[in-house]
Amino acid sequence: MADTITKVVVPATVGPAELAAGHAYVDDMELEGDEDLRVGMRVEVRDEAGEFFAATVTGYRDHRWQLTLKP
Repeated sequence: MADTITKVVVPATVGPAELAAGHAYVDDMELEGDEDLRVGMRVEVRDEAGEFFAATVTGYRDHRWQLTLKP
């Protein structure tokens, strides 16, 4: 019996500034609602150009999730 790995994909803006800082942010309003994000969760970030980045959810404040991008 094989295990199923679920990948959560989060839409976020990832440009040069976000890459340099190592963080991207996503507002609750930008999410589809079924992501069930929590701090410590590993996710994939998809930017507007369709590029994917590995990230970890590292914070939540004022309806915004902080995502720390992995190199």
